[in-house]
Amino acid sequence: MASGANVKAVQRMLGHASAAMTLDVYSGLFDDDLGALAERMDAAHQASVTRRHGA
Repeated sequence: MASGANVKAVQRMLGHASAAMTLDVYSGLFDDDLGALAERMDAAHQASVTRRHGA
């Protein structure tokens, strides 16, 4: 979540039976996280390539 909340913690706080239920109900809150995650993964990949090739 953009707020940094852990899905399992949110699940417990809301009394949902499963984290899947929490994600199903609140999945719209995670859309912004996808772009940020993609950017972090790309940066990590680029850093790894740079380290391997010494460039």
